[in-house]
Amino acid sequence: MCSHKPAKRVCNTRGQTITQYALILTAIALMVYGSYRALGNDIGTLVSGVDSSLTPARGGAAQATPIP
Repeated sequence: MCSHKPAKRVCNTRGQTITQYALILTAIALMVYGSYRALGNDIGTLVSGVDSSLTPARGGAAQATPIP
């Protein structure tokens, strides 16, 4: 609450700011959760495909010969 004295105006907005940050954080968390629920299977398939593609590359990189 703000004091409406002409000489000095004192406002305590700390609680309001914390509440706004909490609401923004909640909205972001809900968007991330909704995206994960909607794309969860697609993301899992994508990660599995990338892992399968990189597995042969790991073995080949270990056998590389150094440059003299």
